[in-house]
Amino acid sequence: MSSNQLPSLARSNISDEVYQILKDRIIRNQFSPGERLNLDEIQTQLGISRTPLMNALTLLSAEGLTEIKPRQGTFVTNPTLVEIAENFDVRRVLEMYALSLAVPRLAEADLRQIKKMVKELASMLEAENWEEIYPDYVSLDEQLHRFIMRVSGNKRLGEIWEQVNVHVQMARFRRLKLATVLGLGQSEHEEMVKVFEERDVDRLQQIMGDHIEHAKQLLLEDLSLQET
Repeated sequence: MSSNQLPSLARSNISDEVYQILKDRIIRNQFSPGERLNLDEIQTQLGISRTPLMNALTLLSAEGLTEIKPRQGTFVTNPTLVEIAENFDVRRVLEMYALSLAVPRLAEADLRQIKKMVKELASMLEAENWEEIYPDYVSLDEQLHRFIMRVSGNKRLGEIWEQVNVHVQMARFRRLKLATVLGLGQSEHEEMVKVFEERDVDRLQQIMGDHIEHAKQLLLEDLSLQET
């Protein structure tokens, strides 16, 4: 199946399936920022009526992933560099606070899971072509951060994180330069593992804050160069 071909639906809940498919394509930039969505083509490829498609687009619009412009069409949002930076900043605050909740609750099984994911991330970087592994690396990295949020035990905090993280992930898939960010990010992951073992909340918050700030700055530099 080509990258432009949409998958078949299981038809258990069509609107939700359409929403998840389109959301994934938008986050991964298979629908580009600012792109006008061809609703007739999407409807035909998925073999659905207009109603579930519009239901899905309403959800995506509520999340800020699409924008419906009267008499023009439905477009993928194209966040500015300032908006991207703000999303990273909010995510940094949420994750640093989550660590203060997660560390006292951290069980040995949780620590083993964190170590396992960091080890898997490291093994991905052994690939010769980082562009090929980048989508899977970003996905697993997201799972790692989501796991830490879940260990915090604060459901509402996790929900707010998910809302912000969608836009962070969308921005991350626009990156062109990988070597610096992946190498630095992985070294920070491995440092976090050591400090998790020590249950040092203050040090963990510092590492996490630096980790997200570094990712933000490198991405903004990359996107700024793309714009020029």
